[in-house]
Amino acid sequence: MKNILSTFLLLLAAVSVSAQAEQTFQFIDKNGSVIADGATITVSELTPDEFMGDFVNSGLFVKNISSASTLVRVVYEITTIDNGSLQICFPNLCNSQMFKGTYETQSAPIAEGETRDFQTEWFPTAYGRCQVTFSLEEMAQIGIFPNYSYIKIADGPKVTVVFDYPDPAGIASATQHGGRIGNAVFDLQGRRLTASQRHSGLRIVTLPGGRKVKQFIR
Repeated sequence: MKNILSTFLLLLAAVSVSAQAEQTFQFIDKNGSVIADGATITVSELTPDEFMGDFVNSGLFVKNISSASTLVRVVYEITTIDNGSLQICFPNLCNSQMFKGTYETQSAPIAEGETRDFQTEWFPTAYGRCQVTFSLEEMAQIGIFPNYSYIKIADGPKVTVVFDYPDPAGIASATQHGGRIGNAVFDLQGRRLTASQRHSGLRIVTLPGGRKVKQFIR
């Protein structure tokens, strides 16, 4: 009987924590509208950036709707990435991934009532798609500095984002050959390079359709 009661209390506590997590964080868009847990959204607006290269922004924000500062991290699964790299700078430090797989960010606090930019972009190098599922997790710190660590205490909402950079002509994505994409490669001074001049280093590459990106050629 005692064991049954203990098991019931543990289950009750787990349900309580799960309910709390649903009331801690929300994914929202730039207008403040809540993105439903488990939703899939598609974003395709290409933002030009001369320094980092053009990107497609997730357009997401995360809001702490609880009454206290709370630690959060993101576990994200890249299920499709045709080319380029995915960068996430949330909740604090940035990291970039180029391959399919499951990854996680570090934990950091979000203040009570704070809305923070999700700061997640796909940097394509050709036409294609990148599909990622992002899951928020409520975390807790255990131990004392410098011997401390973080543990997950509850699951938060998740959202799947399809970053789309479609070919306007309906042609399949450009194929990469030896690190070169498209039909024109320039050095940083704007001089067009022939095939024999395309040595390793940072280059400006013109993609089909005229879009230019910076690329490191090995």
